[in-house]
Amino acid sequence: MKIKNLILLACVLNMPIQSALSETAKGFVPASATKSNVATPGKAPTVSNGRSVKGPVSIAGPGSSPSSGALQKPAVTGGVNAVVNPMLKPNLIITSVGPRDEICSDACSSTLKKMGLGKPCSPIIVTVKNIGSANAGTFGVNLSYPHWEGYVSTVGKMVSGLARGQSAYVEFSGNAEVEIYKLNKRTIVRVDFVGTVDESNENDNQKYVYFR
Repeated sequence: MKIKNLILLACVLNMPIQSALSETAKGFVPASATKSNVATPGKAPTVSNGRSVKGPVSIAGPGSSPSSGALQKPAVTGGVNAVVNPMLKPNLIITSVGPRDEICSDACSSTLKKMGLGKPCSPIIVTVKNIGSANAGTFGVNLSYPHWEGYVSTVGKMVSGLARGQSAYVEFSGNAEVEIYKLNKRTIVRVDFVGTVDESNENDNQKYVYFR
């Protein structure tokens, strides 16, 4: 009887201790599980930039593909060199070549023409136009014609510059600059003949004419 009474007394004394321990365990929260890092059910986790995302959040490392819902660096579609403008350049062309009046005077026309020759008593006008997208600096214009003695004679003039869209008139005086020439022979007129102007088209700088 004494042993049974002692066991019964021990059980009675132990019950408050177990109850206290159970209540203590219910209220215990580990130190690592703070409010800031415990996800609350029903709320989306918040990333460092303050935006909320749905689903699991993962950051793709080098060489890996981001999973669904991963934060990715936005693609850059523009930039400083996205559109490159072409360089603006002038373009000089010869639009017309011809004498201001009659190419040969009445006094010498019949004699010279019988010999197949001509003599400009009127200035020869060369019209140059800048059809490019920029102004042109100083350039030269020359005229090469078949001289009556058999060689090609070349005379030239300089132009101080020409704005885009504008025309210039270069005059070669008869007798003094253009002497007696052979009729129906090709005369070559060139603009920027030494290549001082950087043009958008370097293949349209000359024109062929025939003086009769």
